[in-house]
Amino acid sequence: MDKVIRPIVPQWERKQALENVSEDSTLHLSQQLMDVLTSELYPTVVQLAALRLVLKAVIGNYQACMGATDTRELLSQATALAAQYNIRGSDEDQEF
Repeated sequence: MDKVIRPIVPQWERKQALENVSEDSTLHLSQQLMDVLTSELYPTVVQLAALRLVLKAVIGNYQACMGATDTRELLSQATALAAQYNIRGSDEDQEF
């Protein structure tokens, strides 16, 4: 295997590497969240439900502070940022 980020899945990678970046905050936070979610044997449905609740809370907090227009822009930027990454070995299999 080349360019293995972690020897276990998921193996996130940025589609286009960034120059002069010692640590990618998006990858780091994603790995921390996965570590917490998989540290105990939570069913996948519980993991997904928890992630959705956290997502709603983060968006709701931002909207309460910044308003709906800025929140829509934030979500657009977050979608564009997330599109810069893939998960090796599984992105091509997913239809959602």
